[in-house]
Amino acid sequence: MWNNKCNWREIQYQTHPIIRDFCKNHTSLSQKHKNALIDFYINLASTKYTTANADSYNKMILEVNNTKAMLSNLLKSDFEDYNKLVQAILNFTQFQCSIGDFSDRLIS
Repeated sequence: MWNNKCNWREIQYQTHPIIRDFCKNHTSLSQKHKNALIDFYINLASTKYTTANADSYNKMILEVNNTKAMLSNLLKSDFEDYNKLVQAILNFTQFQCSIGDFSDRLIS
């Protein structure tokens, strides 16, 4: 029998790159919200995939393109904690390789 109850916490959407770019260029986010997004993606990218719990690993998979875009944008910005950014990129690059995405865009 079909159960039509939906657990909205389990449903996640990944922003399409075109929409992400539009929001980045045409929407004014408060610095508070920008910092929250940066923290989210830095922490997600910093997660070691080999020790991540199932929930974190699923988020890593779902957010891979957004994480890549955020890290790339932070490299081009004046992000203050460069050591944290580099460590996040290293962990994220290892994760990318583990899922078959052998892109070297962030480290080249």
